Amino acid sequence: MLRKPLLGFDVYSPLSEEWFAKHTIQFADRAARGITKTTEKRIKKTLVDGWRAGEDMHKLTTRVQGVFDEGRRFRAERIARKETIQANNISAIETYKELGVEQSELIGCTPGCPECDAVIAQCPVSHEKAMELEAGLHPNHIGSWVPVIPEGWEPPIE
Repeated sequence: MLRKPLLGFDVYSPLSEEWFAKHTIQFADRAARGITKTTEKRIKKTLVDGWRAGEDMHKLTTRVQGVFDEGRRFRAERIARKETIQANNISAIETYKELGVEQSELIGCTPGCPECDAVIAQCPVSHEKAMELEAGLHPNHIGSWVPVIPEGWEPPIE
């Protein structure tokens, strides 16, 4: 495949492409070291694609920025979802406690989620335990804590 010559020779090499695909992230700067395997795969793919297309450093940089921008949008949404659900669940548990209900249980989780199933298997639990478990649930958790109302329970009347 012919490339635009730079300093009189073609900078493209199939061996370079192979090295690029296998080793790129190993030599990335410290800021990139905390990336996930998914992001690492995307970076490698986009760099190899750009390399094959004969792109210059500016275009390769833009490609990598695009991978990180995509990841930031996803993480921002996931953080917002997790924090909102957690805040609602913790406030609900506090309300049950104030009403004199002694235990809560988790419902509405994604069926088959091993992490949620492990928490559900422990239920019902005290409100303190429910808050502890809620804080440790994964970022895509969608369940809600509900009160366990004992038979004959009456809400306190002021």
